[in-house]
Amino acid sequence: MLPVLWLLAAVPVTSPDTGDAMFRGGPAHAGVYPAASGSYGGIAWRLQTGGPVRSSPVVTDGVVYAGSLDGHVYAADQTRGAVRWTYDAGAPVSSTPAVSGNLLLFSAADGSIQAVTRTTGRRAWRTATGPDTKLAWGYESGDTWTSSPVVVDGVAFVGSGDGNLYALDAASGRVKWKAATGGRVRSSPAVSGDLVVVGSYDGVVYAFDRATGRERWRFSTEGIHFKSDTFGFDRKSIQSSPAITGTTVLAGARDGFFYALDLATGKEKWRVDHHVSWVNCSAAIADGTVYIGSSDAAFIQALDLATGQERWRDTVGIVWSSPIVSGNVVYTATTRGPLFAFDRQSGRELWHVLLSAGTFSSPTIAGDRLYLGNEDGALYAFDLSAKAPLRRMVFWDERLDKASFLQEGARLRDFLKARSYDVIDAGSALSALDPARAPGSVIVFAVDYLPPELVGRDPATGPFRKYLDAGGRVVWPGVPPEIWPRDTIHDLSLLAVDRKGPERLLGVSHQGANFDQRGVIRVTPAGRAWGLSGFWNAPWAADTTGVSEVLALDDQGHAAAWTKRFGTAGGLFVRVTVPAVGELSLPVYAVIQRAAERSVK
Repeated sequence: MLPVLWLLAAVPVTSPDTGDAMFRGGPAHAGVYPAASGSYGGIAWRLQTGGPVRSSPVVTDGVVYAGSLDGHVYAADQTRGAVRWTYDAGAPVSSTPAVSGNLLLFSAADGSIQAVTRTTGRRAWRTATGPDTKLAWGYESGDTWTSSPVVVDGVAFVGSGDGNLYALDAASGRVKWKAATGGRVRSSPAVSGDLVVVGSYDGVVYAFDRATGRERWRFSTEGIHFKSDTFGFDRKSIQSSPAITGTTVLAGARDGFFYALDLATGKEKWRVDHHVSWVNCSAAIADGTVYIGSSDAAFIQALDLATGQERWRDTVGIVWSSPIVSGNVVYTATTRGPLFAFDRQSGRELWHVLLSAGTFSSPTIAGDRLYLGNEDGALYAFDLSAKAPLRRMVFWDERLDKASFLQEGARLRDFLKARSYDVIDAGSALSALDPARAPGSVIVFAVDYLPPELVGRDPATGPFRKYLDAGGRVVWPGVPPEIWPRDTIHDLSLLAVDRKGPERLLGVSHQGANFDQRGVIRVTPAGRAWGLSGFWNAPWAADTTGVSEVLALDDQGHAAAWTKRFGTAGGLFVRVTVPAVGELSLPVYAVIQRAAERSVK
C-alpha cells in the first residue's frame, strides 16, 4: 500500500452577527470577497473526509465549516485544518452551512433542515420537510446539491426537495411559513429588501414576500416549453442560485440561458444564450460586471451588468462551481480538476492548479487563503500570500534515465507537466537552481540522480545545496541522493553504496539504511499533519537524527518519510517514498504533487 497525503479547504471570514457567513458571502449571493495580498503559494492544508465535498465551506471566528457526502458536517481550525468536531447528520450534506449566532444551519439529503451549536457540534434542532417531489421527466441528472440556508434577522430561508421554500425561526427551527413551487427547490434563495427569490425544478424563478411567504411574482424560463425526453437530457430545471445586485436578479437555468430580471417585477431585462449548455452555477457581481460559468460549453465569461454584452470569455472546462471575485481576481473551479485565477478586467489567466478530482463546491476567500471542497473528498486551503505564483518544476532528463531508480519517471514528468510544471533537464538545472530565484519555487525530481555539476566539489556548498539554503524546495520520491551513485555507463554495484553521501549533501545520516523494502508501519503526528496515512513498503530510510520532521517510521524505527529544513528563507527537502520497483500509480503522482505544493511556513 502506498502513502497518501491528505491536505484541505474553507470560506469567508465574517462576523456571525452580520449574517454574511453563508453561501456566496451574504444574502444577495454576490460572490465578492476581500482581496488576498498575493498569488498562489501552494496548499496550506488539506482535510480528508469520507466522501465528496460539494458543500461550499464557510469561515467565521477562525473556524471552517463544511458538509460532506459522508453524512457529516466538519468544523476545522482555519489556520491548521485540525478537526475541532464532526457532526453526524444522518444523510449526505451538500448544502453550504449558514451561521446564525452560535448556531450552524444546513439542509441534508433526507429532506431535513438541521442546526448544531458552533462550539460543540451538538444538535440544537432538526426540522423535517416532505419527501422529494417526482421529477417532471424522471431522468433528470445532476441532482447534485440541496438548498443552502440564508439567514436574515433571525429567520432562515431554505428550499426543499418537497417543492417548498421554508422560512424558519433560526433559533428553534419552527416553521414560520412555507411557499409552494412546482418542483424541487435545490436553488439557494437570495434575499434583498422584502423579497426572497429562488429557482425551482419547474423552470420558474419565484419571488416571495419575506415576511409572509406570499408570492410576489414569477418568471417562466424558456425551459417550461421544452420536453426533456425529446433531447435526452434535462432542459427545464433551475439549479442555479439567484444573485441580486441593485434592481437586478441574475439566474441561470438548464434551458441553456442566463437571465437578468427586474427585482421588483420579475420582467426580463436581458438574456445570454449558452446554446443548450446548462447554467448551473451562480453569478459573481462586481463593479458593473457579471461573471458566470457554463456547463458543457466549458467557459467562464464576463458580461456587462446593464446590457448582458460579453466583455471576455475563456475556455476552462465544465463549470458548475460558482465563480467568485476577490480584489482584481476572478477565481473559478471546474468539474475536471483545474482551479483558475483570472484578471477580472481583461480575462487574462494568472495561474491555475490542477487538483486530483473535479469540483462542485464554490471557492471563497478568507484573509490570504482560498478555501474549496473537492470530489476527492477533501477540503482545501490554498495559500494566496505569495509575491508571485509558486514556480513549479520537474527535473527529468532522458540521458540520465538509465541512472535512475524511478522506473516511471517519464510518466511522472508528464503528469506534472500537465499541471503547469516546467520541465528542466541537466542543461537547464543550474539556472533553475539559481539561489536568487529559489524562494517561491519547488523542484520534483522524476530522476533520482544528481549530475555531478549540481552536487559540486563540496556537496555542502554546491548548487543543489545553495538552492535549498536560499529557500528553494525539493521533493524527492526515489532513492536518496548520493547514497548509491551511478551513471549511465557503469553497471550498478552494491560496492558503490555510500551511506554517508546524503549526509554530506543534506546533513541527514543514512547509516542504518539498506535496499530492503521495509514495512512503513507508523505515521507520526507530523506525518498526519502533512497528510500521510496507512502503511506501505519503502527502502533506504534515514536515521531519525538530523531530519527536521519524521513523517513515517519503518519497522526498524528509521525515518521512511521525512523533511529537512534549510536556511531561514523556507528551504525544504521532502522525501516521499514510493516503490523502488514497479509502476507508479496515479494516487502516488497526486501524493507527490501535493507534497510539492504544500505551503510550509
